[in-house]
Amino acid sequence: MTDTDPRIVLQPHLPVGETLLWAGRPDARKRFTRVDRVMIPTSVLMLGFTAFWLYQAISSGAPWFFRVVGAVITGVALWAVAGRFVFKARRARATVYGLSTDTASIVSGGATTEIPLRYAPLTVSGTADGSHLTVLLQTRGSDDQPWWKGRRGGFFGVTPDNTGAEMLGGGSFTNAFYDVAEVAGLRRALTTINDRLDRR
Repeated sequence: MTDTDPRIVLQPHLPVGETLLWAGRPDARKRFTRVDRVMIPTSVLMLGFTAFWLYQAISSGAPWFFRVVGAVITGVALWAVAGRFVFKARRARATVYGLSTDTASIVSGGATTEIPLRYAPLTVSGTADGSHLTVLLQTRGSDDQPWWKGRRGGFFGVTPDNTGAEMLGGGSFTNAFYDVAEVAGLRRALTTINDRLDRR
């Protein structure tokens, strides 16, 4: 799906009667998010602790249970330090975003998420250099919660959305358009949609 035109990918998923205003995909080269300022040092500390645990368990001849637990936790820590970045890039290459007249669509790994825009105001944030946009989908009246998924939990108090480690802390990848490099086209589509919503 990496080389396929996003519009072709989205066409079978387009709601009946709607017009596709914009289609694109996340930038697979963008690795880091603001959450990584917390996740990277925390996961490095966790890896150091679990590696020490595993070394002590093996060298002291501890029962097999402690060695297995140490190996599993060390594997999770390795994923949090490095593996998640590989996973995130592969997932981004297999993901397509689309905005139609009334729906935001996310197609990723064979699964499709469709979000009615009348229930999900769009919060737009960009990188400091203006090279990428992220569009967060929220519920009206909520305190910054995706409308189908709460923001509880997290990775040591931080929700790891779009980090590749969502499963470690209740994060999500299908609650926004993340890391979009095609800024101008997305902004035009958002303006069109906001104008439509304002007229209702």
